[in-house]
Amino acid sequence: AYSGVGSIRSIGLTRTSLPPNYRSSKYVRVLQVGTLKYLEKYLYS
Repeated sequence: AYSGVGSIRSIGLTRTSLPPNYRSSKYVRVLQVGTLKYLEKYLYS
């Protein structure tokens, strides 16, 4: 669980460090949501 939280934080940091490009921010957003969904499934199923 702790490593999952760490990966979520690193994804957030990656997103904030990216330039304000619509396509890349959209991609990272999808990646972030996908990771959250995966972790929810993995941790709470």
